[in-house]
Amino acid sequence: MEPNQVRALHNCHRDLLRDLEVDRSFLLSLYIDNIITEEQKNEIMEEKSRRGKCAKLLEIIPRRGPRCFPTFVSKIRKDYSWIAEKLDKELTKERKNLPKDVNDKLTEVINNEVCPMVYGCERNIITPSNNHPGQTVGRLSEMMTALKYRSLRALEMSTKDKRIEELSLPGLISRKVQSLHDDVNGMKTELQTERKKIRARNNNDDQKVNKDISKLTKDLKRQKESNKKMESSVKNKDKKISSLQNFNIHLEKENLDLKARLEELEKSEKPLTHRYGSATTHGSQGITTISELFDITS
Repeated sequence: MEPNQVRALHNCHRDLLRDLEVDRSFLLSLYIDNIITEEQKNEIMEEKSRRGKCAKLLEIIPRRGPRCFPTFVSKIRKDYSWIAEKLDKELTKERKNLPKDVNDKLTEVINNEVCPMVYGCERNIITPSNNHPGQTVGRLSEMMTALKYRSLRALEMSTKDKRIEELSLPGLISRKVQSLHDDVNGMKTELQTERKKIRARNNNDDQKVNKDISKLTKDLKRQKESNKKMESSVKNKDKKISSLQNFNIHLEKENLDLKARLEELEKSEKPLTHRYGSATTHGSQGITTISELFDITS
């Protein structure tokens, strides 16, 4: 049972011991509803007195879980309505009078978990532990409201949006995540389309460049062939020039040889006498050289 249920049961302990009849049929109904086990039922029946059986039952049921209290109250409501009503009143009273340890625990949860989640670590608004339980619950309610509005702002939703009434916060977050996922997929599709366009343009440019390269390659090949022909022609002309130069050298040598021979002949020649009638003259008019004779000039 919950602590407030145990306290409510304890507050009605005297009434139960005084009035409650714990017989075999009552224990059987508790056993059928899984409030007690068969072993516990037998253990209770071993008690000799009615009061002893009731005391044993009240000792066992607080350990049987939170659903045990409302089931037990419903079992005794028909025959012991005054005890059932008192148990209801005591439980309501205990719930209103929240014990200090529960209030401290709630304050700890607010300060350590709820407050940082709502306001962040930089704005850690501490709730005093000595607050009245009602104030603590009110503080928790304020924080949950603030969390709601912060969540809606983060999800870019208005408080007037009807979807916030249809879905829980995790559902709204899932829907927002799905919306973002769809947006991302749309952007991916657009990006892929743009990439295809760029690839198509690049392919066209590549084809054009390849054509230009092919044309330039052919032109270069033709130019190389033309250069080879020119080189061959230049080599032939160089050979002719070299041959002419050799021939010129040969002619120069022959010319030099001829000059040398002429000089030798001029040195060894003798004056010749020309007769003009009966007179013989010498000098420039009477002597004729071999050069003049053959009309050779150097």
